[in-house]
Amino acid sequence: MSEQVHQRAWSMFTQIILRVSSVGTQQVKTQVGISMADFAILLTLSKSPEGALRMGVLSEVLSFSPSRLSYLVSSLVDRKLVKKTTAETDGRGHIASITATGQVLCDKAGDVLRSVYVDLIETALTEEENQRLIDMLAHVNDRLGIDRVILDMLK
Repeated sequence: MSEQVHQRAWSMFTQIILRVSSVGTQQVKTQVGISMADFAILLTLSKSPEGALRMGVLSEVLSFSPSRLSYLVSSLVDRKLVKKTTAETDGRGHIASITATGQVLCDKAGDVLRSVYVDLIETALTEEENQRLIDMLAHVNDRLGIDRVILDMLK
C-alpha cells in the first residue's frame, strides 16, 4: 500500500471512529443516562454465562485497571444495575452480575448505538457496500482474534 493510500485510510478511519464514538457516547448518556464505560460493563456481563463474571476476569476482558473497574462497578451497584457478591468457591474474589434493571438499560443503550450506526453509516451505503463492510470488518475481527480472546478470558 502506498504511503498516500495508507495516510488517507488512517485519516478516514480515525475521523469516522471519533465521530461515531462521540455521537454514540452523547446519545447513550442523554437517552439512557449511563456512560460508555457503564455500557461496556453491562454488555460484557449480559453476554457472559449467567450474566456474571469474576471481577478479575471482567477487568481483563475490558482492559480496565482493577481499581477503575471497582469504582465503576460500585457506582453501578449503587444504581442497582449490577450486584456484587463474594465468590462462593474461594471467598476471596468477587462476582459482578447484571440485574434485571441493568439488562433493561443495556438493551436500551444497545438500541441507541444501533440507531447511531444506522444513521451515520448504514444509510450512507448501498446494500452491496454494507455487505463489503461486513466482510471487511469480519476479516479484521478474525485477524485480531477478538472473539477468541474474549472467549478465552471467559473460561
